[in-house]
Parts: sequence; C-alpha cells; structure tokens
Amino acid sequence: MGTGSGEPGQYNNFSSSVSPNNYLPTFLELNFPYGQEGQELVVIYDYYSSNSGPQRRGNLYTFVDGMWNAYESTIETSLQFGFDNGIWVPR
Repeated sequence: MGTGSGEPGQYNNFSSSVSPNNYLPTFLELNFPYGQEGQELVVIYDYYSSNSGPQRRGNLYTFVDGMWNAYESTIETSLQFGFDNGIWVPR
C-alpha cells in the first residue's frame, strides 16, 4: 500500500492523516474480487494516534453494487422546524 511519506506502509499503520478507507476498499477488491452482494468482512488494522499511541482497530466492509463499502457510524440528515401556534416545532 505504499511506503512513501503519507502512505500506510511508511510506518505499517493507518492514522488520521492516512485513512484506512482510502486504501482498504481497493485491498478488498484485489483480494476478494468475487464478492457477493451483501457479503460482509471485518478488517482489523493497526492505527496510530498522536493522542493515544498505537491501537488495533477494525471496521465492517460490505459488498454493495460491486464495491466494498466501509461502515459509517454517522449519517447526514437535516431537521426542519415550523412555527406552530407561537412555538417552534420539528417537522
């Protein structure tokens, strides 16, 4: 996965500046090219944080529409309010 500066192979780990989601889907595509729709794999990797030091982390990857996708724990959403009888209420 590259050994140059800013690549995971430089220190054999991922970090906030070297995101696993930029590399692991391609790794899975190369190593599991015949993924089936809905197939799931948990990938464990080394991660370094300047605050907490070396860690072992993992993430769930799911094969959807021909691609390996990382599990996202946050979703984008919006909340709208309306003014009803003098009170702001969610809609």
